[in-house]
Amino acid sequence: MNLLSPPAGTASLFVRRDLPAVRALTTEAVLFAAGRCVRRGPVEEVLPAEWGPHGSSPAR
Repeated sequence: MNLLSPPAGTASLFVRRDLPAVRALTTEAVLFAAGRCVRRGPVEEVLPAEWGPHGSSPAR
């Protein structure tokens, strides 16, 4: 997996529905629902671990 990680200071777009992969490969995340940004920030805040591998409703 480290082969996919860009050097520090580099931005990349990583689109996945596999939340464990997103958590493992990113430090920041943006969550979209119905085409709108509903959350943005550190991956552990945007995609809480208790959501499991397939997510949960972003509406809180």
